[in-house]
Amino acid sequence: MPATDDGIKRLTLKKQPDSQMRVLPTIINLLNLSYLLCTLSCTTKLADKAHKTTSPAIGVTFKITNLDSIVLIGGTSPFFEGVEFFRNQKSILRYTTEDLQIYSTDDNGNDSNWFTEHKDKNGSLYIIRVFNGPAPDRFLIVRSTSSDIRTLGVTEPNSAEIFGDIDFDGIFEIGGFSQYCQGGDKNCNPSNYYSIIELEQGFNVDRKLTDFFRQTLQNK
Repeated sequence: MPATDDGIKRLTLKKQPDSQMRVLPTIINLLNLSYLLCTLSCTTKLADKAHKTTSPAIGVTFKITNLDSIVLIGGTSPFFEGVEFFRNQKSILRYTTEDLQIYSTDDNGNDSNWFTEHKDKNGSLYIIRVFNGPAPDRFLIVRSTSSDIRTLGVTEPNSAEIFGDIDFDGIFEIGGFSQYCQGGDKNCNPSNYYSIIELEQGFNVDRKLTDFFRQTLQNK
């Protein structure tokens, strides 16, 4: 460290060659790019881990399961007109119809519980709530296994107060009203519109459960 005329030692920086100075901006840009890529990657991983529905990094509404990624497509948020399923980074199923409306968020911008996964001995059942206002919602049902994925169809409207395997027979059931009575309509009996359907091919009505709950409603 050289001394000045006043006897005080001062630190001096060695001037870098021009070639090195020209490289610095490139290095800085690479570092910035690496940081950006890491941020996007980390955001996506955190979203996957937390099972979130909206990725702040890419703005795509989705769900992640052990087998598949389920992405809402078409339309404008919060309403979407279709859904696409990916496995191993490849699209394996795409479902969309003109009257399909999936409401992804509620009025406060929170997740609307549009997606439910039910695991059973046959794989996974994907239950996707389809907006059908002012009538009760419908449900798009998809069966996913390790070997394939297929749609079972869209149910009739159902208010779905019952949502699960209520009788422990191994079949997921949805139970509720297919339509609502207008206030003051004395000719409308709500129990007539109550049914419990099984989420299997054909969506058969569980007649035993339906009769039991209709009788319960009539006795109120």
